[in-house]
Amino acid sequence: MSSLRQQRRIVRKRNPPHPRFGSFLGQTGVPRTVMETAQVSTYRQVYIAQSAGTFTVSGKQLLDWVCVAATATAAYRCFASLRLKSIEVWSPIIASTTSNTGTLPASVSIEQYGPTAGYENSRKQIAVALGTEPAYLKMVPPKDSSLAFWRQSGSSDGDSTDTILAIAGQLGFVVRLSIDVKLVDDESVYGTATATAGATVGKVYYSCLDGRTSGQLIPLGVNILP
Repeated sequence: MSSLRQQRRIVRKRNPPHPRFGSFLGQTGVPRTVMETAQVSTYRQVYIAQSAGTFTVSGKQLLDWVCVAATATAAYRCFASLRLKSIEVWSPIIASTTSNTGTLPASVSIEQYGPTAGYENSRKQIAVALGTEPAYLKMVPPKDSSLAFWRQSGSSDGDSTDTILAIAGQLGFVVRLSIDVKLVDDESVYGTATATAGATVGKVYYSCLDGRTSGQLIPLGVNILP
């Protein structure tokens, strides 16, 4: 009887139960698989309009948001791709040009271009404020719209000159963008849509939202791309 028990103990020692998966990885030299993902960060940028009107934004202009100067006439993007989370617009009350009216009502609008399920090729939102309060409008891209997708530098659809936004308001209206970005994590470099002029090498610049050469939506608190 005692010899049978000893034989059972020997068998158990020779054939130990299989450890759990977590302990198996921790106790052996089996290499673990490392998943490498791009770092995603969220930023907000504020712009102010130097004139009244409607200003259009393309995917290429949006991707030119932040860049670094390599030479006096060439700059490269700091982000490989980005995704627009929301747009907020404030438009102030302005003085009237007529003698019998004290102020004009503030108004703002945001028009989204591109295919959206359930809509036509564009979708427009308008806000008007009377009295002393500024007009305020917030637009979050619908999850089924092209504006809500990631825009990749160098891609034919995201990095294009096609208009994706049109923002309108009075002189001095303010725009605030909330954007998710991914850093450039490979050897690829992406130049800005328009050549620079007189930039300082190594300096980080921000582009006007509606383009560099004739942009009217000026970024606040940063170096503006010359």
